[in-house]
Amino acid sequence: MQSDTIGTSKAAVPIPVYRELAAELQAAQAKIIQLQSQNDRLAKQNQVLTAEIQTIINAHHQSQAIIREAQELNQATINQAQEQSYTTINQAQAKIEALFQTPKPKEQEEVVIDESQIAHRTVEPASMPGEMTETAPLNRGWLVLLISVIVIISFGAGYLIIKASQR
Repeated sequence: MQSDTIGTSKAAVPIPVYRELAAELQAAQAKIIQLQSQNDRLAKQNQVLTAEIQTIINAHHQSQAIIREAQELNQATINQAQEQSYTTINQAQAKIEALFQTPKPKEQEEVVIDESQIAHRTVEPASMPGEMTETAPLNRGWLVLLISVIVIISFGAGYLIIKASQR
């Protein structure tokens, strides 16, 4: 009997189980191949997106540099406009002061007048001190003109400053 059991022994695992396991193994291998192809596709897509993000970052840095340069240029323009307006205002103020300054009286010398000279001397109305002459309207005209120029320049400078600060 022993020889009979040794030669005709039955397999411990039936063949349908082997077939079922082989089918599951093939399905698992197909799933692995599918996941590998999906992984490769995602890796390529990741590389493309990384390159696009790097391009966007570079463009952002360039735009910030351009904005910084524009701000510096605007600030320089504002400073220059302010300096020009201050210079113009100072010049106008100097002209106004020059127009309204009364001439300083020269040192008066002692004059001895003989009584005979007093009777024959006549005084011209235009030469009397303290009276307005014909140049007074001209001085007023200059004053009005200079004040107008100062006002226009001041408003212009203010406009430039406000416009530049709104950018």
